[in-house]
Amino acid sequence: MFKTTSLIVALASVSLLSLNAAAQEDVTITIWSLDDEKQPALNLAREFSEMDNGITVDYRQIQFDDVVSESMRAFATGQAPDIIAVDNPEHALFAARGAFLDITDMVANSQAIDPDNYFPGPLNS
Repeated sequence: MFKTTSLIVALASVSLLSLNAAAQEDVTITIWSLDDEKQPALNLAREFSEMDNGITVDYRQIQFDDVVSESMRAFATGQAPDIIAVDNPEHALFAARGAFLDITDMVANSQAIDPDNYFPGPLNS
């Protein structure tokens, strides 16, 4: 099974690819993740931005200890990122506060995401 960050990266990849087809002008997607340059999210974001498809990824590495406070502050002020990676225990908190978009139907209809590859708790939240 994949870690939660992998789930977010997979969902981000699918979301960004679907946005590409709908993009009619240049778009910037903001991603906050715990991943540094040795982990997948930053490198996937960089590779996607280099595709020259009209979608730019603005990537910010966020520190583990700051993810909840900074993210909730950003959400409360309307400055939340489009995509964020959070630790498993934080999923319920973010979901309960309405900070996550419900993508249940998108995951169920996806050809790229197999829900059986992910931990049920984070996937359900």
